[in-house]
Amino acid sequence: MGKEKRRREAAQIQDILGEAGSRAPQHRARYPAGELAESFRKASKALEAVTRDVVALRHRVTKPPSR
Repeated sequence: MGKEKRRREAAQIQDILGEAGSRAPQHRARYPAGELAESFRKASKALEAVTRDVVALRHRVTKPPSR
């Protein structure tokens, strides 16, 4: 029974991915390349800031290694 469930889930995932692929060209037509590139730049800068914050928090929370 477990194998059947996994096969059914895999088929559902493939269906979802197929639908997403068919929508992708339409999605691209709505956003000009410049706007898309700018949104990626903003997302990248936000990710870098969050990463710095997490690293700083981890350094504050964890004990320094004993020598």
